[in-house]
Amino acid sequence: MREKREFKVANPLTFMAQARAVTEAAYAGDIIGIHDTGALKIGDTFSEGEALNFSGIPSFAPEIFRLVINRNPLKSKQLQKGLRQLSEEGAVQLFRGLLDQKLVLGAVGELQFDVVRFRLENEYGAQCDYQVYDAAFAYWIAADEEKYLKEFQSDKPLRVMQDTDDKPVFLFKGVWEVKFLREQFPKIRFYKTSECRERDLVI
Repeated sequence: MREKREFKVANPLTFMAQARAVTEAAYAGDIIGIHDTGALKIGDTFSEGEALNFSGIPSFAPEIFRLVINRNPLKSKQLQKGLRQLSEEGAVQLFRGLLDQKLVLGAVGELQFDVVRFRLENEYGAQCDYQVYDAAFAYWIAADEEKYLKEFQSDKPLRVMQDTDDKPVFLFKGVWEVKFLREQFPKIRFYKTSECRERDLVI
């Protein structure tokens, strides 16, 4: 439903213990395996043509941030792929700088960073280190007109980032900065989750 296009499922598999078998039908409760070339994401929904509308899985504002340092430049693609996929799984949140393309991870606990580093090395063959990143929390930003977002991004090019869905996010250094920016940019709205719903609006 996210892509709003047809998706051909070739040789879907059913699972029973260690056994796998190709199937042509599935029913409520069945678990099937689908071959994916990278087009699918966690939370994607399939239908037989119905125009369904789900709100998706929201990303909540993290509280701890780390700048990612690539230990092996030859493994940059593996690192970026691993970080994106782990972020989509919910292991951690990934933010990319609009201007300098730096990679910043956000989490609610230190253990998440250790898990990501372990999985990167063992599942993707990539190694990284972390540096403490000067941010206290992240809010997603929106505006009624694109020009207001561009004005905000132009004024704060090093602080505005994108999440894995390319939604703009601002990393705040403290609560005081929220009030300051709301007064300076009244056309910009700040939200506590990636869904940018009215109930998540920072007032």
